[in-house]
Amino acid sequence: MDKKLISQVISKNLTLLILSIMASVNFMMQVSNALYTPKGMGELNVNSVVYTLFQLKIDITQGTYNHLYSIHNYVLIPVILGLIYNIYILVKVFKNKDN
Repeated sequence: MDKKLISQVISKNLTLLILSIMASVNFMMQVSNALYTPKGMGELNVNSVVYTLFQLKIDITQGTYNHLYSIHNYVLIPVILGLIYNIYILVKVFKNKDN
């Protein structure tokens, strides 16, 4: 592999890693906000937690207040893009290797 392709792959992977970290932090902040209990609001009861591949649903009751939080899992988007990009580069390198 030439140095230009190596630097391109490394820079794209670092960019996707940074996007994954930012999406993870955003996901955890949304979960933290969903479970936040203000003073005097009463006891926090988590009725149900449903986690699918792309979404987390938390059903919460605080006193008489009942709310269903839906938190989207954007963490997988940069990971999937990174996998697709790396497979593309791998195929490109093997095609050029045979020539």
